[in-house]
Amino acid sequence: MSRSNQGQGLIMGSSTACLRKCSPSWLPTSTAGTDNGLFNRLPTEVQPIVAPCLNSRFTLEDNKAQRGGAADEPSTIFGSFRHSFRRWLELWLKSIIGFTSGSCQPAFSAVTSVLKWDLPFMTFLLPQVVHNVIAYGSTSARDSVLNEMNAVLLAGQKQDGEAVEEMELYLQGLFTLLDVLSRWVKDESDTQLALFTLLDVLSRWVKDESDTLLAGSLSSTASKQSKNALFTLLDVLSRWVKDESDTQLALFTLLDVLSRWVKDESDTLLAGSLSSTASKQSKNTYARVDRGGGLNPAAFKTVEYTSQQVTFLLEVYGQLEEPDGLSGLVQLRQGGLTTTDQILAAEKAGAWSDALALYEHALRKEGSSVGEGTSREEDGGGVNLANSSTAELQSVGHLQALVKQVDGLLGRQPEGGAACMQLAACGVAAAWRMGNWSLLREYLTAGLKSLSANEQWDVRVGDLLQDLNGSHSAAVNEGLKSARSDIMSILPTISMESYVRAYPHVTKLHMLQEIQDVMALKQEGSEHIDSLELKRRLREHIDSLELKRRLQWMERLAATQATLATQEPVLSLRRQLAEMLGNKADAGACWLQYAKLCRATGHHEAAATATLEALAREVPGSVIERAKLLWNMGKQHLAISELEGAMRRFAENPKKGGASMISPNQRHLHAKLALQRAKWVAIQGQLGYSELRKLFEEAIQIDSKWEKGYFLFARYLDKLHDDAKRRQKLVGKDGKSKTGSRLGNVSHIKVALGEELQYYEYLPHIITFYGRSIEAGYRHILQSMPRLLTLYCDFGNEQVTKKGVVQQKERNSSNQVTNLMRNLMNNVSPVAWLQALPQLISRICHPCKEVQEVIQNILIKVTETFPQQALWSLAGVSKSSIPLRSSTATGIQQLARKNIGDAATLRLFEQFMNLVMVPIQEAFNVPLPPVPGATPKQQYVTIQALRETIT
Repeated sequence: MSRSNQGQGLIMGSSTACLRKCSPSWLPTSTAGTDNGLFNRLPTEVQPIVAPCLNSRFTLEDNKAQRGGAADEPSTIFGSFRHSFRRWLELWLKSIIGFTSGSCQPAFSAVTSVLKWDLPFMTFLLPQVVHNVIAYGSTSARDSVLNEMNAVLLAGQKQDGEAVEEMELYLQGLFTLLDVLSRWVKDESDTQLALFTLLDVLSRWVKDESDTLLAGSLSSTASKQSKNALFTLLDVLSRWVKDESDTQLALFTLLDVLSRWVKDESDTLLAGSLSSTASKQSKNTYARVDRGGGLNPAAFKTVEYTSQQVTFLLEVYGQLEEPDGLSGLVQLRQGGLTTTDQILAAEKAGAWSDALALYEHALRKEGSSVGEGTSREEDGGGVNLANSSTAELQSVGHLQALVKQVDGLLGRQPEGGAACMQLAACGVAAAWRMGNWSLLREYLTAGLKSLSANEQWDVRVGDLLQDLNGSHSAAVNEGLKSARSDIMSILPTISMESYVRAYPHVTKLHMLQEIQDVMALKQEGSEHIDSLELKRRLREHIDSLELKRRLQWMERLAATQATLATQEPVLSLRRQLAEMLGNKADAGACWLQYAKLCRATGHHEAAATATLEALAREVPGSVIERAKLLWNMGKQHLAISELEGAMRRFAENPKKGGASMISPNQRHLHAKLALQRAKWVAIQGQLGYSELRKLFEEAIQIDSKWEKGYFLFARYLDKLHDDAKRRQKLVGKDGKSKTGSRLGNVSHIKVALGEELQYYEYLPHIITFYGRSIEAGYRHILQSMPRLLTLYCDFGNEQVTKKGVVQQKERNSSNQVTNLMRNLMNNVSPVAWLQALPQLISRICHPCKEVQEVIQNILIKVTETFPQQALWSLAGVSKSSIPLRSSTATGIQQLARKNIGDAATLRLFEQFMNLVMVPIQEAFNVPLPPVPGATPKQQYVTIQALRETIT
């Protein structure tokens, strides 16, 4: 019999057992004359398929009955033989199903033969069976379940015998089981609380109704009916409480067993959860074991954590990438921080130089040779200092130094040892990141075994890249197939916990796909061609744009998490793949992207190494990235100096080759350098207004189509305007400060000497550059458009409230502002004004006549272009209780309607107000409290209007 036929036979057998063994007492009676209610509850289209099972002679043997009703004590399955995870789970379920009892026991026995065919079903069934055995089974059955769990945890702590990937499956399945059981206990506790609350309310209500019946307030017939209803209710509640009590008793038995087991096996449980790299699970497990208050002043009790507990928490939070959590946890250490604590905190903060210095200090303090690679125990937590320092060199980007140190340590290690394998794995990771294939080949020949999951992955990537570089397509395909199979065997299980838990494995699949894409490109016409000739043909066959379209590296990277743990392996892999394709530009771009990532995450040492690599390859934008890194490191003067040096080199370029030789990309890069320099000089306050204006105008002149130049210059002027306005408002008409502040007097003197402009003289320039920013692009429109309208409306308010004689400068500024806004009204696209539609609607009746005219014309223009959006905003204003606002909104709609020639849009204007009245009327009809005898119309009151004011 084939496997498919065998599986179908087992399914039919299970169906027969379910139809036979499910008790008809709790199923509805069949209307077709049969007493099997389960068959009648199946869908109509399914019944003909399972109908033969009703009369089938296929039976499942009852192992328990075969043993004469006496169940022997089951033995521990894990470790007895070398099983796969699927086989172990199947055998464990079959073993403990024989010790189940109750109404669910026939269903458990019915599905025994089909367990091996469905892993998700086994994962779903495991908590049900374990709960049944622990809650209703014998003491020996409970002990067998706990012994099996202990065996898995002990193996996970030692990580011996089983492969790491398989061990992770065992541990993840075990912790999923614990999570489900804990959730059931919690839900049942909540149900119990709700049940007692309901019983209390109902008992008080029954008592009140009983008093009413005894008082004789009802007729005799109604009294009998009410009594019968009350007694029926009490009978139903009593049976319900009894059923719930049985369920709660079973679950509380489960809770008691699990609590004692967790307490007794706390150390093994914590070590097993941590070894499975399930950091979140480790933290939750620790929360089950320990409920202390620590250093929390609000806790009921203060707990002093042992050194081993602190070490465990530090390791967990270190894997969770939570530097803030680490900084608090290190304070729990009694007696001060150890060297291990300081190293871990420095690593997570990105201070790799400090971490390397601490490693050097620890190695000297150890008093033994670095090459021995011995471990030093510090308060229960040890670390292999020599091996760990090599990982630091990889993190900081010192790959050559890492290789030298690995070679030196390998010469002092015994061949075939675990430390030797770990060092060789570090060498493999550094070799393929450098693209040193001969060195990679030497490390791979060491026969690497007994490695962690991350070390195994680096070795696998190195093996794939070596085969890909040698154009061994068959080996690459086989390696990709094997790697995907290993990842997919564990991904379904760990994805049950959380997306964060499964994300690293999804990233590995991402990397495998990119290797496969590049292999497909290399296979295009690559038979019997050497590598150099292949790279040349690839460059001729596929241009840069086509390569980007087929690989989609930018789009794929944007979809990944912006963390070093995720993107560093991807970018390192892409560097080597780009080199294999002969695309040095993309290889250099990967260095630049890695430098940006390190700078954004605060890893300045690694960012400095990556920036130097990008500068050596003359990657566009590497100079700016170098300057930004210096600025973030607190070296502002060096950052500005770096930009000025790049500006001088750009200025010399047109003199050598002519201005026509500069490409648009180079011109844009030149503008970015100039704008960044102007921005930083303004922050530093090194130059005055006139000099800074020249710097901003120089950046704008280099690339006049770039929106950001106009926006940053406008924002700089905006800050000057606010500062000048604040200081000059302190000066009275006589030139003296109103508050006696020195700032007002100094500002008045500077204005009189011509060293400073009046605050309103900045306004035309601000509106000009905000407007040009909006005309050039929409990237900063949500900042520039609202600020532009706010400045314009505030200036209009000042003109209305201004008293006395207006100076000529202020009058000229007012005319310039009005003319600029009218030009923007005509030149800016309606889609740009649409972004600020609520702000425009709120200023529809601005007190300043010129401002009101401009805003209303803008609204007419927007309504003509986007009637669907604008009419909804105007509808509320058109129903305003203030006649001016209502008439203005109606007038805007009528003027916009005149310029529309489309029949469908005209019909929209005609029907819109009738449509709008429906939700308005519903909103103004407020329901009243119920009044006996009131008609439906009397149940509502209509609000005539809301009080409204113009501010």
